[in-house]
Amino acid sequence: MAELLSKNYNFNLRSNIVNTLVPYGASKAMGGQLADIVTKTIIEIFGKDKQGDCSVEIVRIIASLVKKKGSNINGKLLSCLLHVRLVELGEVRKEKEEKLPDTALLSKKQRKHRKEQAKS
Repeated sequence: MAELLSKNYNFNLRSNIVNTLVPYGASKAMGGQLADIVTKTIIEIFGKDKQGDCSVEIVRIIASLVKKKGSNINGKLLSCLLHVRLVELGEVRKEKEEKLPDTALLSKKQRKHRKEQAKS
């Protein structure tokens, strides 16, 4: 499943596979070999993901896993978070904020005043 996710991470069942794989990255089963495979896959996805959707989804699942398990998590899973491109994700958020209409930030009086000025 990890290979499927690394080859093509943009498809409709991605979230199910991510929800299944990420907990294996935190486990210490099989001497950590399974965790190595999962963390390598996650690092590949962080490198390939241009839109940031899959990366954000993986980071959220890792954060919820850390909350649940506390200190009983493999350090390799946490070290793969160092490969997330934070600058690009910040730029995406700025673009979304810029798309907000100006009227959403104005009070009712200000919108009314602006509407009256537009009529005259």
